[in-house]
Amino acid sequence: MACIDRKIFFLLPVLLLSCASSVSFNVQHPPLVDLRNVKSITVIPFEWDCDPRAEHLSRHATSALIRGLKRGNISFVEPYPLKNIMKSDYWKYFDVYIEGKLTSIFSWSDTRPVETTSVYGTKRTNYLTTRYATAYIEYRYIRSSDGEILDYFNKSQTSSVTFEQQPDDPFNQRSGRRSGRSGRRPGGRPPSEFPSSGSWQEGMAEAAISRFSDTMSREIRSYTTTERVKIRGGSGKNPQLDEAKKYLRLNRLDDAFLIYSILYKQTGDVIFGYNAAVLLAAKGLYSQSLALLEKLKTNLIQSGKRIPAFLRNEIKKISDFNYSFTILEGYTEKQVLNINSVQIAANETEWNISGKTNMDNALIYALNDSISAIDDNSVFSKIVSVAQSEKGDWRMKIPDTIRNPLWFVVTDGNRECYITQTALSNIGINTGIINLDISTMIKLE
Repeated sequence: MACIDRKIFFLLPVLLLSCASSVSFNVQHPPLVDLRNVKSITVIPFEWDCDPRAEHLSRHATSALIRGLKRGNISFVEPYPLKNIMKSDYWKYFDVYIEGKLTSIFSWSDTRPVETTSVYGTKRTNYLTTRYATAYIEYRYIRSSDGEILDYFNKSQTSSVTFEQQPDDPFNQRSGRRSGRSGRRPGGRPPSEFPSSGSWQEGMAEAAISRFSDTMSREIRSYTTTERVKIRGGSGKNPQLDEAKKYLRLNRLDDAFLIYSILYKQTGDVIFGYNAAVLLAAKGLYSQSLALLEKLKTNLIQSGKRIPAFLRNEIKKISDFNYSFTILEGYTEKQVLNINSVQIAANETEWNISGKTNMDNALIYALNDSISAIDDNSVFSKIVSVAQSEKGDWRMKIPDTIRNPLWFVVTDGNRECYITQTALSNIGINTGIINLDISTMIKLE
């Protein structure tokens, strides 16, 4: 297993020059979910097992989590071809999967009058309406080989929109000034309810659900926090303290550490030892920092003195940092690259293609090689892109790194599966509508 140099994990400290008695440094943490040795991951679509009223919104939840996982560095496996796979066989296709559900949608509106004055000085009362929707979701990361739950998340996201209506607005007269659940949202968890299709509540719920993808970064990627720790003054007056503070302002941590270490050895003052430990942590030397802090604690206990809260808190914090460092060593370099690398990759050129199909609600797959059977497991490594048709129309993005030719598969997600007879060449930005008529395609058995 690759072991990465500490420089990847712990960035250089940045001193807060506006406050010489504080030091700030960045710490990189492992993902919230322990994904060491995980090479592939997927989401079991929520719509496969949900309240029938929530099927449409559950599909949106699945899409949101898929987008979130694709921003990570773990290979994502498209789930829809696996609908008929037994759970006991999941380990053959991916290492970890997400399983969960959309638990409830709570929507409400709040309307209040506002006085307006026209350019002619005429006053009138309009109504300012804000519509809200909160989506609640829960899901688990599960290891497919043994079914162990790696972590569990229960989340909510809210979307809102505000608009002004006039008393004689036809829309206002049709819908009333208070739509859906009126008034202010009550406290506590709302009961499960799902909006009807085509309602404003459904549109607001879709917007809230789409935000879940942005909440997954820390679950699957390492992340950085900035820690700010106070450098304490010590007891009595010592001319060397001014020298230490000067070194802190100049970002000369080694020199400041040396002074505090000498003062601690000379006086036994816990404050000087604590400051030396903080500076060790600021340089990324967590095990050394923790050892010094534990020594300070032991000395206090042996002398019958009370352990100050700041020392207890720092021991816990540095213990966590030291543990994070140990966990991070278990990840490969690719898995812990910072988020900027993903953003750069996301900006790579891609192009859109679109077309039609005569299979209702079909899934369209673009492959970089052909397959010969519906149960051909090699399909997972050949998938370039996927799209779902709506009323026969489909559209997908193809990465610019993918070259022609491409095969296309049309399937209902169950046993009806067709592939183009030959690969389609000359597909690019200027490609016209691609017609996938299953009567002219090869049926896969």
